[in-house]
Amino acid sequence: MEQNLIITWHGHSCFSVTYDQFTFVIDPYEDNSVPGLVPLSLFADEVYVTHNHSDHNYTKAVTIRDNSRTSPFTLTRIPCAHDDNEGQKRGMSDILLFEREGLRLAHLGDIGEVLSDDKLEVLKGLDAVMIPVGGYYTIDAQEAKNLIDQIRPRVVIPMHYRTERIGLEEISHLDDFLTRVNDAVFYDNSSVIINKDTPPQTAILPYE
Repeated sequence: MEQNLIITWHGHSCFSVTYDQFTFVIDPYEDNSVPGLVPLSLFADEVYVTHNHSDHNYTKAVTIRDNSRTSPFTLTRIPCAHDDNEGQKRGMSDILLFEREGLRLAHLGDIGEVLSDDKLEVLKGLDAVMIPVGGYYTIDAQEAKNLIDQIRPRVVIPMHYRTERIGLEEISHLDDFLTRVNDAVFYDNSSVIINKDTPPQTAILPYE
């Protein structure tokens, strides 16, 4: 029987992903590191961070379950610059690519560079991508749209942006990105389910 992939947004760049009763968390943020976000308290089988900044690496917010399950995914880390100057401003940040038979998803971390052709090729054919769109610390809305057009993932989940209630003041509002897409689907809760029947879309998940 086909398993659903459930992706839940916890604000900023933090997500939990569940597949076949295995759950992992990506980029948990430290308390008070992002305006408007409440402290995290999550449970998972594994936790991953893309880079060592406090709004992405607070693993203490995640309790690892007793008798945690073995991951059904193969993880590939793809280093990329956290800025547009080969990492000289803010260092490096990994793209996390998770794969299993017939299923591929990626979290792009705080990507700040324009990707080379070889990195683009690896990211083509994704079922889902979590991508920063707020600019300043990462690629901006237009750069994110350009990247999406190049790799053509089935489901796009924007992250690392500002709204009226949450987000770093230096980065851009989600609306800057929404003006560039025509397939936005606004969800009533913070989770999206990915399976073979999930149509192509830009999934806008609310912060709860």
